[in-house]
Amino acid sequence: MRFGFLLPAIVAAACGGSGGAMGESDGMTRGPDTGGSETGDEVEGPCLFSFTGEWDVSVVAEKGLWGSFAIGSTYAFAMSGDGGGFVYRGERELMYAVRDGDTFRAEKVEGLGSYPLKGAALVYHEGAPVIGFAVVSTWGTTSLMLRSGDEWLEEEVAPEPYDFALALAPDGSPELLTLQAGNLYHSARLPGGGYSEELIASAKVEGGTVSVSNAAMAIDASGKRHVVYRRANDEMYYAESSPEGWVVEKIASDMSDVTPAIALDGAGTIFIIYATTDEVAALATRSLGGTFAASTLGAVPTEKLVLLTSETGEVFAAWYEEEPALWHIRRPDGSESTYIGPGHGLALSDGLLHAMYFKQNDFPQYDVCYATRPL
Repeated sequence: MRFGFLLPAIVAAACGGSGGAMGESDGMTRGPDTGGSETGDEVEGPCLFSFTGEWDVSVVAEKGLWGSFAIGSTYAFAMSGDGGGFVYRGERELMYAVRDGDTFRAEKVEGLGSYPLKGAALVYHEGAPVIGFAVVSTWGTTSLMLRSGDEWLEEEVAPEPYDFALALAPDGSPELLTLQAGNLYHSARLPGGGYSEELIASAKVEGGTVSVSNAAMAIDASGKRHVVYRRANDEMYYAESSPEGWVVEKIASDMSDVTPAIALDGAGTIFIIYATTDEVAALATRSLGGTFAASTLGAVPTEKLVLLTSETGEVFAAWYEEEPALWHIRRPDGSESTYIGPGHGLALSDGLLHAMYFKQNDFPQYDVCYATRPL
C-alpha cells in the first residue's frame, strides 16, 4: 500500500485589474514526501499575490469516525463555497458535515443504498444544504438530496449516472448541467415536479462528431446562466442563456481535459479559469458588454481549478500545481494499483482559505482533516 497527499502550492489571483506579479506560497504535505511544488514561478495576469501565514491543521474525524473511506470504489467529496460544510462518501454511506464553532459535526445522509457515487456537489440555500451526486449501479441515477427539517429528500434529475455540475438559481432552486453521450444539457426544476432537459451543445457538428465534456455553470442575480465547456478537439466555449435560447461563443483552442471553473464578481465580470494543453493555468475574463481576454496565471494545474468569490465581490482563483495522490495497491507485490483520488475541497470566507482532505491514519482507516490559512 502506498499513500501520499499533498496540499500543494496554492497560487491565488484577486481577479480585477491588470499587470504581472510574482506568486508564491508554501505547500503542506501529509504522508510520504511527494516532491512538493515549486514556488516563486513568474506568472502573467491580474494582481497575483501570495497567501501568508501557516496552515492551521486539525483532525475533525479520526480513524473513520464518520464512516470508512471508500477503498476500491469511486467516491465523492465536495466542500461548500464558504467552508461551512462538506460532503463525502464513506464505505457504505454518504456523510454530511457542517461546521460547529471550531470543529465539525457529521451525520449520515439517510435514504441511499450502498452504491459508489460519481461526483459530488454541495451548495446552500437559506442555510439548508443541497447535495448533488450520481449513483453508479445498474439502475443508477443523477440525483439531488435536499434537507427539509431533519429529513433528507431525494430528487431524481436524470435516469443515468451522468457527469454533472450544480448551481442555484436566485430563488434557491437547483439547476444542473449533465453530460450525456457527448452532449451537454441544462436541467431546472419544473413547477409541477421533475426536471426539464434542454440541449446546450450537441456532439454532432458540421463534418462529424466532436463530443462535449468538462462543463461548469454559474447563475447571476438576474437568473442568467453562464456555462463553460470543452470539446474533444481542445476548444473551449462559453454559452449564455437568453429568451431566444443559448448564445455560444468560442473563447480558446487550447483547453485541456481538466474541468474549468466559472464565476462572476460584484460588477458582473465573468471569470473562467482553465488549464491549457501546455499545462498552464489560464484566466479568461469578460466585462459587461465586452469580449473575452485571456491571461496566464501559473503552471501545471493538474486538477481542482477553483474560483472563490469573497464577501466583498472579489473573485479569487486557486489551483493545485501537483496532483495529489491516494493509492490502493491491490496485490501484495504492488503490480496492480488503483488511483482513488485525494478527497479535497477549497473554500474562502472570513479572510481565510479553508481546505478539507483525507489523511491515512491506520490503514484502511483515514482521518478527515481541516486546515485554514489567512489570505
